[in-house]
Amino acid sequence: MARLFLKSYLLLTVMSFSAASLLFSDAPIGRNLGLLTPGKAVSLRLKDDQVIADVELQSIDQKSISYKKGAMAVKIDRDLVFRARQGDAFYSDLALTAEDHARFGGYVDYINERGDIIVDTEDVQYIGVITGEDETVMTIRTRSASYDVEKRKIAAWRRGGVWSGDENARQEPKGSIFGMQPYLDKKRTFNYALMLSGPWSVLPQFGLGLSTNVNWPVFGGVRGSLGYILVDTNTFGMMAQASAYLNVNLIGFGASRLFAGSSYIWRGGMVMDYAYGSTGPSYRGSQVNGTITQNTYSLHLGLKYKNLMFEGGVEMPISSRQDFERPMNPQTTDLVEIERGVGRVKSSLDTFEGISRVYANISLMF
Repeated sequence: MARLFLKSYLLLTVMSFSAASLLFSDAPIGRNLGLLTPGKAVSLRLKDDQVIADVELQSIDQKSISYKKGAMAVKIDRDLVFRARQGDAFYSDLALTAEDHARFGGYVDYINERGDIIVDTEDVQYIGVITGEDETVMTIRTRSASYDVEKRKIAAWRRGGVWSGDENARQEPKGSIFGMQPYLDKKRTFNYALMLSGPWSVLPQFGLGLSTNVNWPVFGGVRGSLGYILVDTNTFGMMAQASAYLNVNLIGFGASRLFAGSSYIWRGGMVMDYAYGSTGPSYRGSQVNGTITQNTYSLHLGLKYKNLMFEGGVEMPISSRQDFERPMNPQTTDLVEIERGVGRVKSSLDTFEGISRVYANISLMF
């Protein structure tokens, strides 16, 4: 009887300890997305850092999560979710402890420190989770897509926190600027850009760009920008410019890469005179306007650092044209003052023509 009592006591102790371990351990046991409760409110943070807040969870299975927001029902892939919050508890299919949830603000922070990495022989980095391999390829799931990397092109890899392969090729994640993760893989077809563009002697132009993958040996793209012209105190105007370019990657060192190329640039601007003096009152409110169009080509040298690209070059003019519009107000009689206005606008445009022989461009790539 005593022996039976002792066995029962030991069994109860083991079961209690196991249950307590499940409840109080930091391990992610019992915290995967499959344990979310349908019918209750949930907030989701996706791997691309998009937040879906306070929606009603409808259902969840091995591949998808369905939720309802207002009258709209939405289904997304379960693999896109970094973590979920329901009530005061966090859930994730990744191995996240309570401390990890507090520590990692998003998927990029987590995957940079805990994820798998493949570095190929051309210094291209794939960061994500290695999901499988065979005799010829290793498959890795990144934030944006899944890639099959040929083993013969792999220099080094990190899996489960352990590095293998060439020691000189092993690289920790290269980081980002302004929280934007650079796309380093060569299978991405396009890169996009937010940019500031010169000539810098006038006010910088704000613009957008589209290019083929900047990690390819040769890449090209188009840009467009808009901004102000303010080359002196007599005139003020606006300028638009568009360009098409072709670059060649030269050498890489660390997180940087040197490139060179050529581009065609078109500019169109309008300048108006506002320093019309005090001797021509009828001229006020009806200024001289001047327009300029330029066609040029450039030779430039650039440096890509992480997801920032710096570029500077010299321009060779192809053609240029200036036109002037004088006030058509029939009450305007001060023709001398008008011609002075034309002179001021022409001087500004000539100055602009001179300083636009050198240009620069800064792009934030994503």
